[in-house]
Amino acid sequence: MLALDALAPVVGVSSAMWLEVPPHVLVNVLGFFAGFLLYVGIADILPRARQVAVAYPGRLLAFSGLGASLPYVAVRIAG
Repeated sequence: MLALDALAPVVGVSSAMWLEVPPHVLVNVLGFFAGFLLYVGIADILPRARQVAVAYPGRLLAFSGLGASLPYVAVRIAG
């Protein structure tokens, strides 16, 4: 299993060099996986944050707002 795990990145890079994915397909696939990872992260982290937020509700609100605004700021800086 360790050998397969070590070979996986090599196989992935090799296949990416020879396979070309059309941009319209790539956008949909990347969007799907980004949404899926966000869902998994939120479904796992948010209940834990709410348990801690009972003692510090303002802190949860402040950090949630900060986390939501960071992508906006990064896009505005990048142009």
